[in-house]
Amino acid sequence: MPGELQVDIEGLRDLGRALTGIQQDLGDLGVVFGMYDSVLGAHAVKQRLSEVAGNWNESRQRINGELEALAKMAEEAAAQYTATEADISRAFSSGDPGSVGGSGG
Repeated sequence: MPGELQVDIEGLRDLGRALTGIQQDLGDLGVVFGMYDSVLGAHAVKQRLSEVAGNWNESRQRINGELEALAKMAEEAAAQYTATEADISRAFSSGDPGSVGGSGG
């Protein structure tokens, strides 16, 4: 017999908020990374750091996109679980458990 499904809905919401915060922090790092171009001396050093910054920028943007997608998934899952719990509660309150999720069985 399978175990009971338990979902921490508030935990999912917290996860979504945390991922959004990480995404914003990571975005802010991209701004800080390029602030030192004007104080670099040697051309070779500046060129190499520009290459690193370019790679960092591309990677940061990819990670930001993935964080955004994960945050949305967590938030949407929490919303769906909340709606499902409300549907179940309404169905049992009305005395018709067969009405949960459609036509029943």
